[in-house]
Amino acid sequence: MLARHVTEETIREAARATGVRADISRVTSTSVRFRLGLDISNLYEDGTRRYQRTSSSHFQKGRKVGAVCWHGHRDFFRKLFALAPEATVLTALAFYQGGPEDFEKQFPQTDQNVGSALYPMLASEACTCFDHNYN
Repeated sequence: MLARHVTEETIREAARATGVRADISRVTSTSVRFRLGLDISNLYEDGTRRYQRTSSSHFQKGRKVGAVCWHGHRDFFRKLFALAPEATVLTALAFYQGGPEDFEKQFPQTDQNVGSALYPMLASEACTCFDHNYN
């Protein structure tokens, strides 16, 4: 992801507050490139990681994937735009440029099929949050 009008520290603060990790790969005078990672200390009561993405394959249901799920991204962006409403963020699926209102308007459209055509699965279903009713 590529963020502008926001500092590296604000991105890290939003990640900490959400319970994910911000992996910063590049900082320039105008932008910050980063990705979100799992925080191994952010657990549910049963010991599973919060915001744990799972496989979208029908044949490997429930297999954990080393990625933050759709809900983790949603909660991170909500916190980021609360801290820095002037921020703009370019992702693979959207360009958020109007603060919290623009984010809330666009984000539901990113809940797309991540499975196959024969066995579809929405992004919001491919995670442990789905098992814990955290939708």
